[in-house]
Amino acid sequence: MQGRLTDRRLRATIETTCAHCDDPMRLEVDSDLRVKVLTPGARPVIALPVIDVLKLNAPSITEHF
Repeated sequence: MQGRLTDRRLRATIETTCAHCDDPMRLEVDSDLRVKVLTPGARPVIALPVIDVLKLNAPSITEHF
C-alpha cells in the first residue's frame, strides 16, 4: 500500500513460521502483492484478503481480517 501511495516499487521480507509444523519460512511480498517464497522446499498456502476500504464500517481495518 505504501508503494502505491508514494508511486514507488517496494518489497518486504517476512520471517515467520509454519502454523502447521513450526518450521521457519522467509517470504518476500512486493508492491503488486506478488509473493516469493525464499525458503527452499517451503510451499505455504498464502491468502491475501481483498477489502473494499470505502465500505469499512469498523474502527480499524484489522477488524475485517
